[in-house]
Amino acid sequence: DPYVLAELTVLEGVPEHRELLERYYSVLDAQLLLGEAYLVHDRADPAITDLKALLRKLPRSHRPAVALAVAYGKAGRFEDGVGVYRKSLKVGSTPVIWSEGVSDLFRGWAASQRDDHGVQFEAAQMLYFHGRFREALALVLATGSQAGHMLDLAYRIRTTISQIPTPAK
Repeated sequence: DPYVLAELTVLEGVPEHRELLERYYSVLDAQLLLGEAYLVHDRADPAITDLKALLRKLPRSHRPAVALAVAYGKAGRFEDGVGVYRKSLKVGSTPVIWSEGVSDLFRGWAASQRDDHGVQFEAAQMLYFHGRFREALALVLATGSQAGHMLDLAYRIRTTISQIPTPAK
C-alpha cells in the first residue's frame, strides 16, 4: 500500500521504502504522499521539500499546494503559507483534511501581525469560512476598527452564531 510505504518512510527513514514508493507509482506521487505523511507527523521542513519539488513540476496542482501552505504554517513561515494558499484558491477550495491546518496557518499569521487590520480581517474571513465563528469574531472585535468591512464581517459572524441551534437540556 503506498500510504503505508509513505508512513514507513517518514517514521523509519528507510530509503528503500521511498524507492519502492517511487517505483510503485511515480516520483511525483511519492512526493505528495510523503509530504502529507510528514505533515501528519508534524515534520514541516521535509514536507515543504517534497511538496515544493512536486509543485515545481505541477504548479497548478491544488492538493499539494494546500498541503504546502499548511506545512509553511507549521514551520512558522506564515507569509509564505498564506501566499501559497491564496494561489491555491484560484484552482479549488480547501480539502476537508487540511481545514484545521489552514485555520492554524491563518491563526498564526494573525498572531504574528496583530497591528495589521488587513491581516486580521483576512484571517477572520478564513476562520469564518472554516467554521471557527467565535475565533473569527474575536479577531474582528480585537481590532477595535469601525471600518465598514470590519463591521459587516462582525455582523455576518454574529448572525451566523445566532442561527446555530443550542442543544436541548
